[in-house]
Amino acid sequence: MHVETRDPFRFEPTVLRATRRHRVAVLLVVGLCTAAGLVLPLLQRPVYLATAGLTVPLPAGATEQTSGPFLDDQVLLLKSSAVADRAAAITTARIGPGAPGVGDFLGDTPAFQVTPPESGSSGSYGASTLLVSFAWPDPRVAQVAVNAAVQAFTEVRSELIRTRGDATAAALQRAADDAPTGEQRDTLLGQRSQVLANQQIDLINAPTAAGGVLPERPTNRNWPVGAAIGLLLGLLVGPTLAYTWASLRGGFDDANEPAGYYGVPLLGRIDTRSGSGDRTRPRLLRRRASARTTVEDMRFAATALEHTRTSLGRGRVIVAVAPRGCTATGTVVAGLAHALVEGGRRVLVIAADPAEATVTALLGVGVSGPGLAELVSGSAVAAEAARPTAFTGLSVVGPGAPSAERVTGEAYRRAVGEVFAELTAGHDVVLVAAPGLLDTALSGELVEAGDATVLVLGRREPARDHLAVAQRLELSAATVLGYVFLPTAPARSTASARSTASARPTVPARLEATAVVVPAEAPTLVEQVAPIEPVELVESVESEDLVPALDVHRPDGPVPAQAESRVPVPERNGSRPTPFPRDHS
Repeated sequence: MHVETRDPFRFEPTVLRATRRHRVAVLLVVGLCTAAGLVLPLLQRPVYLATAGLTVPLPAGATEQTSGPFLDDQVLLLKSSAVADRAAAITTARIGPGAPGVGDFLGDTPAFQVTPPESGSSGSYGASTLLVSFAWPDPRVAQVAVNAAVQAFTEVRSELIRTRGDATAAALQRAADDAPTGEQRDTLLGQRSQVLANQQIDLINAPTAAGGVLPERPTNRNWPVGAAIGLLLGLLVGPTLAYTWASLRGGFDDANEPAGYYGVPLLGRIDTRSGSGDRTRPRLLRRRASARTTVEDMRFAATALEHTRTSLGRGRVIVAVAPRGCTATGTVVAGLAHALVEGGRRVLVIAADPAEATVTALLGVGVSGPGLAELVSGSAVAAEAARPTAFTGLSVVGPGAPSAERVTGEAYRRAVGEVFAELTAGHDVVLVAAPGLLDTALSGELVEAGDATVLVLGRREPARDHLAVAQRLELSAATVLGYVFLPTAPARSTASARSTASARPTVPARLEATAVVVPAEAPTLVEQVAPIEPVELVESVESEDLVPALDVHRPDGPVPAQAESRVPVPERNGSRPTPFPRDHS
């Protein structure tokens, strides 16, 4: 299967996918916003709102056309300084010290509010009713203040009606006295009598007030509404932050997503972490169960790899490569090699990354001696570089030490192709643990020289890396059998990252790396996959409980117990014995 360049926008996350990926963070944000909306109203100083209704009758002689301007005049009168001064005086007389002042009544302050009636036809319900409200931390003060405002308005209105009526009547009286004829004088005196009559009618028709009652609950401590607002805010902010973070990071989150992007099948999902397992079981057995699960994943991936390469009719030399150099590539290659050997295959593992010694360390072979670098330069032969392991049918070729005369480009690809052709003799499958495809150009040469490629992909790797990998695989026309998915982001090796940072365009930095010396007591495959913490052994724990979950099987049948006991098994500073005997030759 050949990888084709995919649409870069397929990597763009959606809000739903980002929310599902970062669901814990989203739930945390939603919870915090809801808690804030619930707690903040309770932390505020309580405010009680007392409300009174005020219905002002139209003046005598007024028509429906003048009802609108009249109500506007009444609202302005309620907000006037005259009403504010009298209301403050009334409140102070009833409450005493600490009562609201004139500023609390004057205008649209946060304490005193006047709500005019909604627009409606004259005579309709509520068309001439004003709502007066007063907010205060003390409910009794709020009730007294709103009633004082209504009382002050009624008194000021009456005084204003009386003053205006008297002034109008006096003016008409003076005009009647100066009238030249008796007819005009009688008319003016009649108007004066009507004004005085209307004045008395308006004084009698006092405003109808529905006094404010004592408020029982504060208006600013409605925690259900605050919690609902916080929940809605969290549902908006949480997915937005998740989408922003996913857009910046990108990468795959599910094991099936790379199949749709690269167009190749999933060979296996391998978790190289040491899981906690069932916490009700002893720690030793719990670690063994975690290791056994990972080994079974390796076996499943090896079966899928065999089926895929057999169906395609090619894939004797398989190059395992990740976007960036990481220890997971070596772990996957070592696990696949062991699983293929269990199935009766003769496998040769080539550690092609001189900056990463995971493969040789897991299979118990040191990196000293001739390796791939010597084979490419012609200073060694295959018989010298291929070193057997403790497993029948499994050999390892180390990275070797690069010589001063470096081989790059097309010459390196041809040389590696010849080395691969020579090493395939006597082996059914050759697995190559290559450096990161984006770390060095030599990795691309290894991919072109091999028969097929297996991608080692991790969770949440940068999207730009996958785009670059797809483009390079398309240019090289490599046959990709599938991919192995790691549920976590692969850990970059320190040496790999260092070589990437110091790489130069002309000479790949990995050809300048020196041989990596593996300590004599390097961790084995099962220890790397699922390390077992030191525990105190009791008499009830038999020696076979210390054997790791990775069972050793030979192609020609199980190894007798006596034969296994003769294989030297070194100890590591008092820890448990290593499951893979070292080759001390």
